[in-house]
Amino acid sequence: AMRKVLELSEGEVVTLDFPMTMRRTLQGRIFRDQNQNRQYDQGETVFRGLAVCLDGRRAAKSDAQGVFRFADLPIGRHTVLLNCGVPMPDLLPLSNAQPTLLIGPDDPEAITVDFRLERTDAIITDVLKERNANAGRQ
Repeated sequence: AMRKVLELSEGEVVTLDFPMTMRRTLQGRIFRDQNQNRQYDQGETVFRGLAVCLDGRRAAKSDAQGVFRFADLPIGRHTVLLNCGVPMPDLLPLSNAQPTLLIGPDDPEAITVDFRLERTDAIITDVLKERNANAGRQ
């Protein structure tokens, strides 16, 4: 609670207590981490229209920049779920697809959780290229 002291007239003091609720914003980007540096870089592929669920009660979709956002989160424990738990057969998460966050009063106002994805066909192509390169060395 926040305490505010107001002086009404000379010598007269009234103290009022206001409950103070701390709220945060959770945001993130869903992208293909093409250079595998664990962060979004200009020009990397973003994924539009993927759902992200918060605490099993709220959902947001990524926009044209791959960004999703939840406003007005209370402090406490929150679970974020990529694609609301629905399997994505053509995409593989390279980061935790269901992180649990503990948001405290000292955390910044905006908290970021990014999801790094890779297309499964790109992974298969990379594995086949590596296998062929290794076969040529034998």
